[in-house]
Amino acid sequence: SSHNYIQYLFPLPEPSPINPSAPIITETTFSAFRSRPELRSQLRRSLTRILQFYGLELIISKGGGGGGGPSSPNNDSKNENEDADGGDVDRSGGAGEVEEQSKAPPHYRVHPSPHFYTHASRNWVTRFNHNHLRITRILRCCRVLGLQDEAAAFYAALVDIAEGEKQQGGVISPRSLMFWRRAAERPLYLAPEDDDEDADVMGRGKEKHWLR
Repeated sequence: SSHNYIQYLFPLPEPSPINPSAPIITETTFSAFRSRPELRSQLRRSLTRILQFYGLELIISKGGGGGGGPSSPNNDSKNENEDADGGDVDRSGGAGEVEEQSKAPPHYRVHPSPHFYTHASRNWVTRFNHNHLRITRILRCCRVLGLQDEAAAFYAALVDIAEGEKQQGGVISPRSLMFWRRAAERPLYLAPEDDDEDADVMGRGKEKHWLR
């Protein structure tokens, strides 16, 4: 099965060393996603589907948590034990239009679903798992393309899960946590792989001035 779908669903401003032909985020792409709600809704739908594979659920409370109650942006049924590589992560379904339905900003939360505890956590809550790199990519892509709140909710859930796993020996490495934190919190013009001490001093990111 193909493993390169992740670079197409969640592109980055930086070229992929694994798949150099994969699309990258340009200034034009950046501006389009920031100005077009329907593009962000499609990205949110992709995020929702990959979260399902990880055993997580994106919950949206309309109007910042008041009125309307929580909703899910994608109610498609799927075998949740299926590897994301084997399915169409970005297939049609609910598109997460909550952002456009209310003038008040929605509130996003990510938390484990019931199947996280039964089987889904085995997909990625392990040491040296390739999904840890994917998660870094997903966090950065969502922030760059306008889903900052969703990325923040995802990162908060990751931190909670990692804290809980410490009681079992800390299966999520400090290195993975470092890259997730960088992807979730650093200025957008700095990639997670740039070292803190020299990223800006060395002038990196000047070619991505539109991310500043």
